[in-house]
Amino acid sequence: LEPAHQALRRVAMAPLVRSQRRGTLVGSSRTRRPIWLWGGSILLLGGSILGFSYILLNAELLRVRAIEVSGNRLTRSEEIIGMLTTRMLAAPWRSILGPRHMLFWSMGDFPEPTAAFLPAVSALRVAADLGERRVAVDVRERELFGIWCTRGVARCYGFDEGGVVFASVPDAYGALIVKVEEDGSRPITVGGSILPRGEWLANIRATIGAVRAAGVPVAN
Repeated sequence: LEPAHQALRRVAMAPLVRSQRRGTLVGSSRTRRPIWLWGGSILLLGGSILGFSYILLNAELLRVRAIEVSGNRLTRSEEIIGMLTTRMLAAPWRSILGPRHMLFWSMGDFPEPTAAFLPAVSALRVAADLGERRVAVDVRERELFGIWCTRGVARCYGFDEGGVVFASVPDAYGALIVKVEEDGSRPITVGGSILPRGEWLANIRATIGAVRAAGVPVAN
């Protein structure tokens, strides 16, 4: 009787076991479907990004036709473009685009460029014309305030109102240009300050202003 009872129990339980097995198989397939769905979505998104990047890098509409520099008299245009290119490359991603790509250039004002590289330039402004595919660089150069000559080395330098030395200049005579003569051979560097302390230059400016206001012509 015992074997017969066990056989009847197995027969009764058989449909339930098959149902559980089918449920397990169905559950596994449902688990696998989202994985394939997510994988396909990621591949599609990656392909779209790569395709967009390729179009962006190679689009002819973003190729620079010309880089125009205006307002410079003392500094060559090639030097200005070279300095700006170096500044742009401070962001490593710009090297992928290169200077012939419109997105390479950062637009806006660049006050006080490094005086050691462009001593005669006081400020720059970069603008873009996407329609013409043109990058325009507007340059503002320093204005001559006076000439500083050192007798020891017999050299003269031009400096602006702020005391920045921006060029070596020939000696000058007369009352039209302020000229300061210094005894000794103190080294003066183009791109540096004419005096080590700013208040010294302020005193010189105040003295020159007072003499001019009195109507006295000053040769040097």
